[in-house]
Amino acid sequence: MSAALKKKGGLFVLGKTRHPHVTVYMSDFPRTQVRRIPKLLTTMFVSTIHMRAFSYVVKKDGYVEVQFKVTPALRTMQQKIITALNPLRGGSVAHKEVFAKFSHRAKINTKRFGYPAIGAAFHPHISFTRFKTAPKGLPLTTPITNFSFTAKELGVYVVGSHGTCKKLLKKISL
Repeated sequence: MSAALKKKGGLFVLGKTRHPHVTVYMSDFPRTQVRRIPKLLTTMFVSTIHMRAFSYVVKKDGYVEVQFKVTPALRTMQQKIITALNPLRGGSVAHKEVFAKFSHRAKINTKRFGYPAIGAAFHPHISFTRFKTAPKGLPLTTPITNFSFTAKELGVYVVGSHGTCKKLLKKISL
């Protein structure tokens, strides 16, 4: 899907250098703390998580996504990750470049947790690509259920442009 959208003007393609992912938590961390992240997460989880795709979305900022249902297991995973990692960020925040455009709730989440998509604002998704302007009439014809899966690993990545995962630091089995 990502490669097909690139042909229509998408800005990136998922693959070897930009890994498909569902972001559970993201923030800026001081370099001195980054090495601690995989160690904290390694013993935290004991079961896989089913990711049920339910909708395609073309967002106003040009992202084309498949969205997933927030299950109790996924919500619990996010809460555990935030509880473990939030103290490491030392007040750093992700998305500084667009902070002014955030809703009131997103600004509070970003100040408190370093990331806007927390709690009720959490909308798990995979971004297939991003367009400079939101396109209309994209051929999103693959059955949405084809994107449901069981997550068996948690990845810790360095973030690249457009929120892509560019460098794997550690894979953790669930």
